[in-house]
Amino acid sequence: MAKVITDLALTIESLSESLPIDKSKIIVSGFSAGAMGAHFFSYAEPKLISAIIINSGTIHQDLKGVVTGHPKSKRVVFLASPTDYGYKSMLEDKRFLDSLGWKTKWIEFKGGHRLAPKDIYEKDFAWLRIQFRE
Repeated sequence: MAKVITDLALTIESLSESLPIDKSKIIVSGFSAGAMGAHFFSYAEPKLISAIIINSGTIHQDLKGVVTGHPKSKRVVFLASPTDYGYKSMLEDKRFLDSLGWKTKWIEFKGGHRLAPKDIYEKDFAWLRIQFRE
């Protein structure tokens, strides 16, 4: 996965040379294992990623508890369903990132391990817009 992350980071850097990309507002997102990838991306490229949106996913256990080197003071929105098998792990991830000074938003929806409904995503984008103004 590290090569994919490196390639994505290089692509963003390259595109930002010719497109009007605000590199202070790069957000990565993912569902389930893709959310785990988003967590990893923020860990591997802390200077590039400013926020993540996590839908029904967790931090990989190899990164849990890794405080040294883990990015601090980022933003994260957790989209979680109480009936999702990963719900408790997501709560642990929130506490972990809170301890590192991340600004966190927890939004729940019904339905288990699935993509959050559109209105839930609208709530997380509204919160992130506010965060980027601060």
